[in-house]
Formats: sequence, C-alpha cells, structure tokens
Amino acid sequence: SLDLDLLQALLNDETALVEYELTDSLLVIWLIKRNEFQVEKVQISRNEVDQLIIEFRENTVPEQVKTPQQLLKSFDKTVDLGKRFYDYLISPIEKYITDVKYLYFVPDETLHYFPFAATIDSQNKFLIRDYVIATIPSAAIWHYIMEKRTQEDNTSSTTKKLLAVAPQLKLT
Repeated sequence: SLDLDLLQALLNDETALVEYELTDSLLVIWLIKRNEFQVEKVQISRNEVDQLIIEFRENTVPEQVKTPQQLLKSFDKTVDLGKRFYDYLISPIEKYITDVKYLYFVPDETLHYFPFAATIDSQNKFLIRDYVIATIPSAAIWHYIMEKRTQEDNTSSTTKKLLAVAPQLKLT
C-alpha cells in the first residue's frame, strides 16, 4: 500500500488523483490533492454501474446506427448517459476540483471501460473541456512513474532509454 503523504508530495497544485472503488452497494471516491484528501460515497451498486457501462458501450457501437434517425437517437442517449455518469463520478467531487487543471482517474472494475472524457455536466459541457484527463491503472503505478520521472529530471545525463517491442511480420 502507498503512503498518502508520498502520493501528495508528488502532486503539484494543479493536479488531482481521483480513485474509485465499487462495492456491492456503494461507489467510493477518493480525491487526493497536494494538500487535501477527501472521501465521498455514492449510493449506486456495482451491478447498476455494470449495467450503465454495458448500456453506454452498446449505444456507441457504430454498426447499430444505420439511419440518421438512429444516429440522433444514439447521440441523445449517449448525452443522457454522459450526464448520468457525471452525476455519479464527478458531481460528488466537483467542489474540490475547481482549482485543478489535471485529473488522473484510477477506475475500479468495469469503470476501466468507461471514457471519463465522455462525462457531461449540467451545462452540457464535456469534462474534457475544462480538464486535462488521464486514466491510469493504479495509484501505485502512477507513483512509480512520477518517482522515475523525478529521478530522471534530477540526473544530468541526457541519455534516454527506450524499449520497443513489436510482433514479427511473416511474409509468405
């Protein structure tokens, strides 16, 4: 487990780390900023979130949209779902993120399949309009990356390392 103070020390004043945990009956949201830590709980079950994710993903499948009317209906449904996700995922922490520019989301379970940039506020604005957004697999990985970046920034070496891997192309 990570120490909260270590995470906060790596955050700048414009950045917030938002981590989610789904339980059988609740969505727990942890908001971590350089000098602040908040926990919010939302009354929505894991199954409800799973169903919303499925609905969102099925609604955005282009093969199901064959006519202009279907496109309009799909768009309206996507906007509605984006607003519902905003209400569950962002609205509970909205008052704490007014002073940040960068949001790092750490989703849990099926939330990994949801594009946080698709959340829409009550003024019909996508979240991505106000924030730079990144989704990361865990706070521990983010911590590791930020520590490595800090170490590299502090070294005088200009040599950068790169590991690239690609499948072998077989020509027949």
